[in-house]
Amino acid sequence: MAAITIENVEGDHIDTPLKKSHAAPFAFEVDGQQVRIEHCNLTGRLNHVWATQPRVAGPYVFRDSWAKGSDLDAGAHQRWATGTLWEQLTLVGKYDD
Repeated sequence: MAAITIENVEGDHIDTPLKKSHAAPFAFEVDGQQVRIEHCNLTGRLNHVWATQPRVAGPYVFRDSWAKGSDLDAGAHQRWATGTLWEQLTLVGKYDD
């Protein structure tokens, strides 16, 4: 099994249209095993910023990243995921256009 690292990604104004007829998209989402996401930042709105898919076993690491905007969240999506480390993540409520 291969390990995957995603690092040093910057997303600027990753916005979802205000229409809320479906779930918000993912900025950084994992569905597999042995994934590390580090130094991955964004500004935007209506996004699941750092997320795992349902019923996945990990291990996953989300660390040392930030997101600023409105209606942002992070966590397991829909159902349980195990073996996840959430470390030094910051969600900031607003940003200047």
